[in-house]
Amino acid sequence: MGESTVRGSGPGFGELLRLIRVHHWPKNLLVLIPLVTAQLASETTQLSRALTAFVAFSLVASATYVVNDVLDRDADRAHPEKRRRPIAAGSISSRTGGLIAVGLLTVGFALSALLPGGFALSLLGYLALSLLYSLALKRLLLIDVVTLAALFVVRVIAGAEAIEVSVSFWLFAFSLFFFSSLALGKRCSELHNLVAAEEPGSHGRAYRVTDLPILQSLGVAAGVISVLVVALYIDDPATAELYSRPDVLWLAGPLLLYWIGRVWLKTGRGEMSEDPLIFSVRDPASWAVALLAVAVVLAAG
Repeated sequence: MGESTVRGSGPGFGELLRLIRVHHWPKNLLVLIPLVTAQLASETTQLSRALTAFVAFSLVASATYVVNDVLDRDADRAHPEKRRRPIAAGSISSRTGGLIAVGLLTVGFALSALLPGGFALSLLGYLALSLLYSLALKRLLLIDVVTLAALFVVRVIAGAEAIEVSVSFWLFAFSLFFFSSLALGKRCSELHNLVAAEEPGSHGRAYRVTDLPILQSLGVAAGVISVLVVALYIDDPATAELYSRPDVLWLAGPLLLYWIGRVWLKTGRGEMSEDPLIFSVRDPASWAVALLAVAVVLAAG
């Protein structure tokens, strides 16, 4: 059934939610990280700004997912999982998807007008990089991974711009290595699925299944370096001035190391979904680690 077929009832609400990837919105909670690290979560004005930034970023990110699905509809139809996406499956037409993307962008940038100008610029940068990724960068070896990591880091930068604070060296360095590890995990998970399907390479990507060992090594290394950054941050004399009991923060190191190790063990066994962050949202152990990490920060005072 082609896209030109007229559907009487139009796409259902569930299909629309799948199209805009609402289940990916937890990724955009990263815009709240500067609010927490700057210890401003108790200030109503700053909290309101951060939440507005979260909604605006989520809408714009959803628009980029829709555009990506429109551009990739033919390749997605050849993918065992992605062929179920609404546009690839034909339940929503490319034209309707385009109109939805325009609407999401309009509302997202309208909300950004309520925030400091730096946030809108960050959001525009995210949009440009996302579109460039969809059009070309995702097909380039390792550049796609760097771009994915950069898109996560931009979320953190946008969150800082929304509340007009600077991103510290420590937060930037941690984000760079941590999200590089997750981006590599995403690619490794995709390749493990190809191994299971006995396919030599990925659809529309530059990777082969023989690349798995080096990609896994790079991903684990990046994850461990992010733990090292946390350790160096805790040991920084300036950190001691921010907390009444800074030594308690050392408990965060083993928690992070455990979580990264678990993610990569799951990935190596082929048990990871194709997006480690989405896996984490659904994973009880990840929630336990997150709650313990919050408890550690609160205990550090």
